[in-house]
Amino acid sequence: MKVASTTLLHKTERQAVRLNITDDAALIAACRAMQAQFSRRGEAIDGFLVEKMLPAGTEFIVGLQNDPQFGPVVMLGTGGTLIHLLDDVTFRPLPVNRADIVAMMGEIKGRKLIDGHRGQPPLSAEALIRAIAAVARFGCDAAGLYQSVDLNPVVVDGHTAVALDAKIVLAERAEEVSLESEPPRTDHLEKFFQPQRVALLGASTTPGKIGYAVADSLINHEYKGTVYPVTLGGKAVFGQKSYPSLEALPAGVDLAVVVVGLTMVPDILDQCQRLGIDAVLIISGGGKELGGAAMQLEQTIQRKAREHGIRVIGPNCIGCFDAHSRFDAFFQTHERMTRPPGGNIAFITQSGTYGCSFMEAFEHIGINKMISYGNRVEVDEADMIAFLAEDDRTQVLAAYVEGFGDGRKFLQTARSIIRRHAKPIVVYKSGRSDRRPRRPSPIPGPTAAATVSAKGPSTRPAS
Repeated sequence: MKVASTTLLHKTERQAVRLNITDDAALIAACRAMQAQFSRRGEAIDGFLVEKMLPAGTEFIVGLQNDPQFGPVVMLGTGGTLIHLLDDVTFRPLPVNRADIVAMMGEIKGRKLIDGHRGQPPLSAEALIRAIAAVARFGCDAAGLYQSVDLNPVVVDGHTAVALDAKIVLAERAEEVSLESEPPRTDHLEKFFQPQRVALLGASTTPGKIGYAVADSLINHEYKGTVYPVTLGGKAVFGQKSYPSLEALPAGVDLAVVVVGLTMVPDILDQCQRLGIDAVLIISGGGKELGGAAMQLEQTIQRKAREHGIRVIGPNCIGCFDAHSRFDAFFQTHERMTRPPGGNIAFITQSGTYGCSFMEAFEHIGINKMISYGNRVEVDEADMIAFLAEDDRTQVLAAYVEGFGDGRKFLQTARSIIRRHAKPIVVYKSGRSDRRPRRPSPIPGPTAAATVSAKGPSTRPAS
């Protein structure tokens, strides 16, 4: 017997559960004692829930969560009163199939209990699989209606799996939720790595400015393409004639590199659309990381890029690098950061600092491409890994990720890459220590992200 209450989430800690009640008299006595106990504490209850007493079993948790990055996910963990102590959970985006569920069961530490631990009889893995599959189907059918669902504990013995308690937190408002994501786009991404002609908006002749450092990287080192500095000053930049605007350039360009203030970018995108420029690399910061009006400005940039069909990397990034074409738009000088020789590893990073560290670490190993993508206003992680997977020079993909723009899109793309190209994807996901914000993530850990990608969302529901 347990107290029924819409406000009481953890009943055991509140002495709101009585076990091993053997007859009606014991039940009545337990209800009266419980009611008196809560009355003394001044706490209201809705009533009592009486359930059949189950034989002893092992407790698990099965649940659902509507994750802001991955959408609806199903959770499995070692549960009961030890759930927060053990922190032994794993996740999969919905829908899932039987193989996904079996893989989840193999990922938790509690898997040893299923097989029978230290002489204990084995539990019914089949009953637990059926329970998870049923919850997953409900999660698909009710997607958009809940924030989270916890069935805890789910008691599993040698024959059955029975949920003893459930908590459902409804969504603030019902929403349409798609379990499929849009496919990745790779059109025009080659122009960020093998451009023949590049416009640099914000080129500077003043040492210490970002426009100066990027101009130095493009003009004074190994890149062999044509660079058109665009600046209102009219001064030559490292011996290259400068131009007052994109419209004044003597020829069309493949890529526009932007280091001017973000407030100028919406007009620049309009100019690019008129001139047929399909790729824009925005190094400038000052976007959503500042919040408020800056966030709205970045939304305007995103909208214009999509309306005009322009691929945009950035803003708030350190640039891109191709070790074979030697295209180099970094604002780190060559004295401060190494440019590795050609290799077969491609690296994408949300953090410029980690990008710099990667470049230094691979000085003697070599890389193929490095993309610092910052705020991912248009091109996202899935687009980048899909493009890199098609590159014959890339044999290994690596990524540093703080958060995903569309986690479901990334996972589906990663699974496709591993299946079609047999190229490994190594993901370092930050924010997974005990000091992280206490919100579970569908990726069990930094070293498991590729496994989740390969074995994650299915195209058919569990049966």
